[in-house]
Amino acid sequence: MENEKLKILKMLESGKITADEAARLLETSRENGGSSYSSGSSYSSGSPTQRESYRSPSGDFADELGKKINAFAKDWEPRITKFTETIVGKTADMADKFAHGRSAERDRSSARKDVSSPSAYKERVLESVVSGIGGELHIGGFNGNVRVKGYNGDKISIKAFFTGGGDMSDMSIIQLGAKYLLKYDSADFASVSADVYAPESMFDVIRVTTTNGEIDASSFKTKRFECRGENGCVTLSGLKSEVIIAENFNGFVNIDGVNAKQLKTVTTNGGISVVAYGFSGFSEYTWSFETSNGKITANLPSSPNIGYRLSAGSALGTVDVGLIGLDYSRKESSRIEARTLNFGSAAGNVTINFETSNAPIVIS
Repeated sequence: MENEKLKILKMLESGKITADEAARLLETSRENGGSSYSSGSSYSSGSPTQRESYRSPSGDFADELGKKINAFAKDWEPRITKFTETIVGKTADMADKFAHGRSAERDRSSARKDVSSPSAYKERVLESVVSGIGGELHIGGFNGNVRVKGYNGDKISIKAFFTGGGDMSDMSIIQLGAKYLLKYDSADFASVSADVYAPESMFDVIRVTTTNGEIDASSFKTKRFECRGENGCVTLSGLKSEVIIAENFNGFVNIDGVNAKQLKTVTTNGGISVVAYGFSGFSEYTWSFETSNGKITANLPSSPNIGYRLSAGSALGTVDVGLIGLDYSRKESSRIEARTLNFGSAAGNVTINFETSNAPIVIS
């Protein structure tokens, strides 16, 4: 009979039968004295009265096993549902944002020249003097990396690398009012990468985009910084801005030493790493980090001048918090809500929300 029980439990473990079916089979096996069984076995030995009046250890075991499995399934059902909804919702949202650009990209692909070797890359150096402060800088690439770095000067200097049949003279820096843009017709090229040096504090708005490549931006002081990438890593370091928005699709996001009153980071199928060295210049900060399928790690400074209000949740992962001095209003393995005792009275008050759906969150 013990062999029969093991066979039934293995069928249950492999998903061939349900918990209720396993319980019935165990009961039938007991009544038949360990004889052979099938998934269609019925209670053929003994009368209903006899079966109901006697409960063997195996029958109790089957009932208990069924209860535990049902309880487990009930407990995880909302998590699975939430995970699925989060994945679908975030992926759909990000897909909508990139759909228009990617559709246009596919429409133009037939006009581009295929490139099979590094020797096909061409290079063009572009320069433009910035005439005043408070303007905008827009830099876009595709199928290549875009690196943008601020420096103490008044000139935009771009080294552009491109492939395809386009003419170098078709690429330039143009000024439209207070906006400075890297101009080219993407239908003429197979890829465009750019290394950019620009005045660190002369622009109020900076926007950087690329697809199938990396974005690396550093050392700017501005009012608003936005970047959008796809199928590549996004790295932001040494930025100071009132607002920073970083969006990525299928890639990692690395935030290192930025100082922003409002910081929003969203990616899919990639992790997020955050390293903050301090919070100064603003009295209130609102940061958020969201990914649908990646680990989030955050290294935050501890100081009596900084007050934190934290919220973190993972649909199918754990939340591990190493910060000291937190008062928890909610503390579960997969979700926490907490604040420091000095939140609201500190010189810098920081509200941070972390959300992921299939990986852990580690805050230290």
